[in-house]
Amino acid sequence: MSKLEKITKHFPGMRIIKTALALLICALINHLRNSPASYQAGISAVVCMQHSMSTTLRSSVNRATGTLVSGIYAYFFMRFATEILQLHPGSLIYSITVSVFVIPLMYLLVKLKKPGSVAIACIVFLIICIPVGQDPPLSYTVTRVTDTLIGIASVIFVEWFPPIRKFSELYIKTMKLEVPEAVIKDLEGK
Repeated sequence: MSKLEKITKHFPGMRIIKTALALLICALINHLRNSPASYQAGISAVVCMQHSMSTTLRSSVNRATGTLVSGIYAYFFMRFATEILQLHPGSLIYSITVSVFVIPLMYLLVKLKKPGSVAIACIVFLIICIPVGQDPPLSYTVTRVTDTLIGIASVIFVEWFPPIRKFSELYIKTMKLEVPEAVIKDLEGK
């Protein structure tokens, strides 16, 4: 084993490096936005980053679709539950109502032929609807959706950015990594 192979044997893979870069971008953007709860963007970045650009894009589209649909749905649910039904967030009946209203959300996404968006839509719905603060429903919803979309955008940027793609190619060649064919095709732009 050569000296280079000994040194590089324990280096992380590109998915790890790209995820860290996406998290860095999320942190910088959220710092500029003065966002107190930037964990949403980070979670999105970690979940969306996949082994190739095509699978990352697919994951990102599913996450963005689920986030947007769920954000709109959660906003209207919260208005309906608190203003029309007069439920108090945090009460047992409110929690039961949240649980029941997940069903139409999942059904809607399945009918829209977006089953890959169902899980994230439910997560976003719960994050928005289960009370943790006193923000008005619209501002809270917009903040949560924006945070998630920042994470998605950072991952797509990292996957797309030409210097990072070139570095990925060199990294794979240098490390003599076993790489799935889909990743090689993505890097070559095929």
